[in-house]
Amino acid sequence: MYIDNDIFSAVIVAAKELYPEIDALIHWDPTLSGDGFKEKVGRALTFQKPYYGYTFFPNDDMEPIPIVGISPHIKVTAAAEVLAHEFAHVVVGKDAGHDRTWSDAFSAIHKRANEIMVRVMAEV
Repeated sequence: MYIDNDIFSAVIVAAKELYPEIDALIHWDPTLSGDGFKEKVGRALTFQKPYYGYTFFPNDDMEPIPIVGISPHIKVTAAAEVLAHEFAHVVVGKDAGHDRTWSDAFSAIHKRANEIMVRVMAEV
């Protein structure tokens, strides 16, 4: 069995095609925010910022690759975009923020993943 139009695989393949050296441990982190109505209202009332993903760069040799966490409480397409967002952080490194280099990496990964999905959907 397999998923024939897996958007997460498309993002991973896109990132690896563009940046062959990229590596990360990806996991669903249930402690992250969701995009449901109740959660949005709760955050608005408490002035909390939502967090849908993160990239953690370890400082030790025990786990030498970055860890990417994605919220399992958001829509699939949003989670795939968050994955591309976090991969861009892996590409540009720990000390880069959301600068032009990060933006270029995110745009490239996002664009390539969409191209892959268009091709896959045409084959289905």
